[in-house]
Amino acid sequence: MSFDDQFNTLLDDYAVRHVAAAYCDAANRLSAREAAATYAPEGRLSMMGRPEVHGREAVESMLAATFARYELVTQLTHSGLVRIDGNKAAARWLVTELQVALSGDRRFIIGRYEDELVRLDEDGDSRGGSSRLATWETPISVEESFPTSLSSSTSSPDVVRKAGDHVIKVIVLIKKKPELTAEQFRRHYENIHAPLIDRLLPYYATYRRNYVDGPARGGPGEFNWDVFTELEFATASDYEAWQAALEQPEVLEQIRADEANFLMSRETRMWVVTPFASEYADGQVG
Repeated sequence: MSFDDQFNTLLDDYAVRHVAAAYCDAANRLSAREAAATYAPEGRLSMMGRPEVHGREAVESMLAATFARYELVTQLTHSGLVRIDGNKAAARWLVTELQVALSGDRRFIIGRYEDELVRLDEDGDSRGGSSRLATWETPISVEESFPTSLSSSTSSPDVVRKAGDHVIKVIVLIKKKPELTAEQFRRHYENIHAPLIDRLLPYYATYRRNYVDGPARGGPGEFNWDVFTELEFATASDYEAWQAALEQPEVLEQIRADEANFLMSRETRMWVVTPFASEYADGQVG
């Protein structure tokens, strides 16, 4: 490799690291617009298992909804590994983050970002002569929450414990429209409704649909529902943000309009529950 090639590779490496630093700085100032500006016009974002959003405007909307829940975010990026390949690059970063929610809840997170990047010219085209690299990235968050204080336990293996002091869980029972087959119902929920909920209400840590595959066992009586939906919230502030969003007329209108296409709203039942689990000596939860 010639000196010029080595020098240009160093410039590209610096440009990639600058993009990561710019995103981190914007997140620390809770600026969704500036964080989204580090994405290419057709960039994509996948975060915490949620479906990808495409395009800089959609990325900004998701980040704005996320940042709105916090009073303070302090994010640090470490151990950057960058690989340059012509007009594309890949990078992996270790991330630590302290979050202080508006409710006062605090979380410390250790995670990872996986980035794919493409060189942009000054007009935003995907190829060009500029050495500036802007993100076309997919941050994949592999995050684990750690409590601020840890305590040991000598409880016997069969003691039943609450499954996470900060977990709030919502269970929803839903019945399909009678003219739909089970497969049509499932396809609409997975391909249309679930992505809609992800976009409008991106506040939960887990969104799980459990489809009923056969008749109920254990006794007489008709079972009326076709899916058990579970929503889990890591903090009280996340749950409160979800509730507040549900009360916005423009959000509720979009949800109700789609529900009319595949489910019977009058048959829907919802509970907030407190999850418990049996924790065994080897760490397995049953």
